[in-house]
Amino acid sequence: MNYFSLTETLLLVVVLLQFIVILYYTVPRDPFNVSTFKFYYGQKVKHVLTGGIYKIVGLPDEYVLANTRIPAYAYKMEDGRICVRSQIEMEDGRFIPAHSNICLNDSDDE
Repeated sequence: MNYFSLTETLLLVVVLLQFIVILYYTVPRDPFNVSTFKFYYGQKVKHVLTGGIYKIVGLPDEYVLANTRIPAYAYKMEDGRICVRSQIEMEDGRFIPAHSNICLNDSDDE
């Protein structure tokens, strides 16, 4: 006796996993404990796929994605634009710490 079809079961599993991820990443974190986040403010990171170098200018305790309220990092691109990406995506291996001798144009930093 089968109560759910395979499609319904898979959909339920996906919804439950999304719920667990959202719960995990919305737990309050200590902004003064740098070990809470994979990256720290001011750190240079490298995008693994493109090789682009970016500077972290905001941490997940202060930034969220507007539509989902998922915590996010803010990072500065080489041309000075600021981008925001979810903590999940930033910490899943797409970005790695860049070598400390890499320099961005930080003349407009305050």
